[in-house]
Amino acid sequence: IANNGTLFLDEIGEFPLNLQGSLLRVLQEGEITRIGGTSPVKVNVRIIAATNRNLAEMVERNEFRKDLFYRLNVIPLYVPPLRERKEEIPELIEYFLNLFNMKYNLNKRFHPKLIKKLVEYNWPGNVRELKNFIERAVVISEDALITEDQLPQISDLGIGSEGLFIDPGSQINLKEAIEKFEKELLNKYIAHYKTTRKTAAALGVSQTTIWRKAAQYGIKLQEE
Repeated sequence: IANNGTLFLDEIGEFPLNLQGSLLRVLQEGEITRIGGTSPVKVNVRIIAATNRNLAEMVERNEFRKDLFYRLNVIPLYVPPLRERKEEIPELIEYFLNLFNMKYNLNKRFHPKLIKKLVEYNWPGNVRELKNFIERAVVISEDALITEDQLPQISDLGIGSEGLFIDPGSQINLKEAIEKFEKELLNKYIAHYKTTRKTAAALGVSQTTIWRKAAQYGIKLQEE
């Protein structure tokens, strides 16, 4: 399907090493062998890959192939997380509101105080999480004007809350603090979204990452 076109590979940093080797062969030789096939087929495809992980550091840890990294790293583009470009959030809110109003044939609006709360939130799942939140708000809210008072009904992800507090006088180091926050965040998202697929989509990571982190922190996952 992607022959003579573009193939987008999301979460390239989650690819296992054996799959990385297969992808490298495709890029080097320009051919694939179909499942069940016996002869290679020539392909001409442009690859765009995305990840939220530091591939250069993964190469140093032998978690990502160096040859594949240099093959992919031709024109690198860095997209800052949404928390670093909060000035874009109001425009994104307006865009997604229009999108979902058209989709559901509604005319919902956000109160300015709610927009302020959304701008203050750090959005660990980036634009995908914001998009999911707005769609949920449009569908769930019974009022045309959605206010900050309706936040608990729309989401329990801590928008507008103080977040994780750590006493500066404690002996916890940065690594432990990050792990503590990550575990609490993951627990909250899994409890809210129920499935690893929806949790991964909201956080902007792969299901593999959710499984790995859940195992790391001893978080029980529901059967899907």
